[in-house]
Amino acid sequence: MTKRTTCETWKLNLNRAGKVISDITDALVLLTATPIHLGSEDLFRLLQLLDQDEFSDLELFRQRIEENEPIIRAQNHLRQNPPRPSAALSEIGVLEKSPWFEGSELLRLVLEQLSGLHPGDDAGLIDVGRRLEKLNLFSSTISRTRKREVQENRVLRQSKIGDRLVELLLRFVKGKGHRF
Repeated sequence: MTKRTTCETWKLNLNRAGKVISDITDALVLLTATPIHLGSEDLFRLLQLLDQDEFSDLELFRQRIEENEPIIRAQNHLRQNPPRPSAALSEIGVLEKSPWFEGSELLRLVLEQLSGLHPGDDAGLIDVGRRLEKLNLFSSTISRTRKREVQENRVLRQSKIGDRLVELLLRFVKGKGHRF
């Protein structure tokens, strides 16, 4: 068995275990360090574990990512030093033509706020940043913490369970009569 085959088998088993757990629980939280950096199909599969109804169509998911890109770029413009509210406004302005944001009061508020925002207005930058986060098409599912937003003297936790946890989880699921 090649290293790639082993990795793909591990991912498949983990995905299957996740689906079974998702089906037998009332709520599910997925904590991971890198889903945003994975390919869109891998991220789609992870999000399907959380909400199969919301993430049922890969092509629709890809469209959603594409429609969301101006929001990400606008957020990045506001995080630059110095912040660039006018560049953020240009990015967000294209969303007025998007069916995903049609009639959005939040979009109207963001556009209004960005049009009068000055780079030195820290409170305004924070407020419009929060609104952009809410405008994000994935905000109901994904909560992202950026490295620069984490405190310097943070507690570091290291997993000591890794593959063993997956193995035990699969045994548990198989023991309950679920088949893979």
